[in-house]
Amino acid sequence: LPSRGLPCHLFYCPMFGRGRCFLESRVTSESQEQILVLGLGKSGFAAAELAASRGAAVTVLDEGGSPELRDRGEQLRRRGVDTRLEWNEDTWSEVAPELVVISPGIPPDSFLGRIAQSSSCPVVGEIEYGYRYCSCPILAVTGTNGKTTTVELLVHVLTHAGYSVLAAGNTGRPLSDAAARSSDLDFLIVEVS
Repeated sequence: LPSRGLPCHLFYCPMFGRGRCFLESRVTSESQEQILVLGLGKSGFAAAELAASRGAAVTVLDEGGSPELRDRGEQLRRRGVDTRLEWNEDTWSEVAPELVVISPGIPPDSFLGRIAQSSSCPVVGEIEYGYRYCSCPILAVTGTNGKTTTVELLVHVLTHAGYSVLAAGNTGRPLSDAAARSSDLDFLIVEVS
């Protein structure tokens, strides 16, 4: 494990041994970038909050209109985010986004899925979007079986070793939410599939 404060993107794979992961540089600002977030579940809400906190002009679309979504929408509106619920069109033409962030679970054949497919700008998932703003090393866990158990084990072991860690991704806390707290952490442990 890296010593505290040193950026390190080393990993160990049981099949291939030690390696180095070269990742795209992380973004520091989005002042007035136009971002379209598709979906207002936990992940979409977290991505919209993160984008708004970074100075982006954010629009969120969701096909639903449940009381929970209305509450989230109202919270975002108070932060200046344009939130549209019960969206039932497969196009978006009001403001051309520079980036589309799509929430997990949006089916490709839904209205929102078709908006993502027809977009002329980059489309990223919430995990990729959240990663861009993480200021600590990430231990990403993927695979077929045992991901959540592995994440929980890593959190337990690293916490008891004196590191400040947080679990995120498909474990319940969206990575976009954890990214906002990552400057105080030694590691983020992220379930990514």
